Amino acid sequence: MNSWGSVASSSVHLRGNPFAAVESYSDGAIGNSTGRLMFFLTSLDATGADVEVNSNVTFSLAEVQIPDSCQGTDPEDPTCAKVSISGQMLPVPQHKLEEAQHILFSRHPLMKTWPVGHHFVLYELQISTIRLLDFYGGAADLTPQEYFAAHVSCKVAASQNFES
Repeated sequence: MNSWGSVASSSVHLRGNPFAAVESYSDGAIGNSTGRLMFFLTSLDATGADVEVNSNVTFSLAEVQIPDSCQGTDPEDPTCAKVSISGQMLPVPQHKLEEAQHILFSRHPLMKTWPVGHHFVLYELQISTIRLLDFYGGAADLTPQEYFAAHVSCKVAASQNFES
């Protein structure tokens, strides 16, 4: 289980050069992944400021972020899977806000208490391409349709808490 990754954007503060930052995300309640990627961003943070100007981003995750995975393997080894998901990071429309809040806050309940004056906005990554590397021989490019059609199963203790 994972609740964070790296978002790369075209940086406002670096005059358009690439910049990556660690961001919390959720794709659904624990044990009930939707595949939809939700983020809570503020323009006071680099990523939030960047996507207000250019919404194109790449979100990266690595298997090594999951406890007890890739043991004895270097994180860069191709057998330790990693995925880069590219698309547009767009604010969630008002008519979809309640569902998006449920998806995000189910994994990050403390976000509900973050300062209102920081003007956090709920964003969804609208996926256009996925690049998966999980073995030697090069990465595989997947379509959003293939991504959303994947069936994922995992067993997670009901008491597992991602806000520690």
